[in-house]
Amino acid sequence: MKKRIVGWLLLLFVWILSWPALAQGNAISVFYNGTQMSFSTPPVLQDGTTFVPMRSLLEALGYEVDWDDATKTVTATSPQNHLQLTLYQNQATVNGQTVPLSTPAYLEDGVTMVPLRFLSEHSGAQVTWDAESSSIFIESDTSTTQAKTEAVTLADSVVQISTGHIQGSGVILTDDGYIATNFHVMEGAEKLTVTFNDRTTYHGDWYVAGYDSARDLVVLKIDAQNLSPVTMGNSNTVKEGDAVTCIASPEGRLNVETIGQINGISQDILSSTAFVTGGSSGGGLFDANGLLIGIISSYDTANHYMAIPVNHLAKIKLDDQISSTDWRSVTPSLVAPENFSFYTWGLAASITWSPVYGADYYKIYTCTEKNGTYREMKQPLSGKNEWSWGFPYSFTISAFSDSTIYFKISTVIDGKESELSPAYGVTF
Repeated sequence: MKKRIVGWLLLLFVWILSWPALAQGNAISVFYNGTQMSFSTPPVLQDGTTFVPMRSLLEALGYEVDWDDATKTVTATSPQNHLQLTLYQNQATVNGQTVPLSTPAYLEDGVTMVPLRFLSEHSGAQVTWDAESSSIFIESDTSTTQAKTEAVTLADSVVQISTGHIQGSGVILTDDGYIATNFHVMEGAEKLTVTFNDRTTYHGDWYVAGYDSARDLVVLKIDAQNLSPVTMGNSNTVKEGDAVTCIASPEGRLNVETIGQINGISQDILSSTAFVTGGSSGGGLFDANGLLIGIISSYDTANHYMAIPVNHLAKIKLDDQISSTDWRSVTPSLVAPENFSFYTWGLAASITWSPVYGADYYKIYTCTEKNGTYREMKQPLSGKNEWSWGFPYSFTISAFSDSTIYFKISTVIDGKESELSPAYGVTF
């Protein structure tokens, strides 16, 4: 297994503001754990801000750094962090969150130069400045390094999955080859390649042992032994603000770790700030104790990186033996949504329900009596009864007076509508 030890950068103290006193012409030396670093472009001091070559420093700290020339954007990924910034913009993205930059990154002789303060606050080791020698000393913190080493071992329980249609991730459940992932990762799979954390691969026989397509979960079985299974947690005990670690294979990069906090919870979703993107689906969301609490599934444009609570996975019976050939014809189940929920304030209510994988849209029917005649609730602009699911709420409705409105919801997949859900009442 390939391990990288990366130090954390502590916040620079207010005294860093005194750095303008340095002579502009003095050469700045950078030492990492006692060894002087060599840069193609040396660090520079401009208008009171010390700039360092981003790629050189971050690669030394264990990051993988990518450059998008079309957008002039740098992306740096480590087992703990995902950093992204665009040249000449006064903001960056850290683990999916937007953070301001006091001074923007710029390009000098083809090298991206970024403020040391940005790196110190979001990526590295303890940083000290020696004015006499014009030197910056970056040192790994022992306690942080130990914590990171323990976190990296979780990656042994996470795999990359390729099916011929899609690349995703998976989580090892047992030492004899049961692996959890998303239904949408395995949907229509024609072949299977499983890549383990030590970069060995599996190409042998497999079958699906159980699945819940509505919740986008699959448990497959491969012919393997002596694997490293996860330790299951209890997603019912998760609270907003809890620290979490996501391990998955975004964009094909094997077992990248990102960290964050839980920022939203429902019966069907754990949302966090731990960054995920395409290829992360099926990966693991772990709590601060290294227990699996969710299976990564999706994300939206509001910094909700979502996972399916692991307690839903525990409910799947593993008594199916659907062969790889038969599995290709299995399609998402057409079922009505469950777990209707709402939040009211005054005469308004925000409403949502459990997402159903494969849904093109949902239809909503309302009535003022639970057992009355239900009518379609249409979009005010389009006039269509077609509604999308969203997190934490799908839509907001207002009432004219204190009353109770009842709702029934159905799922539409490929033009076919499910049966209606039970009636749910919202009292204003």
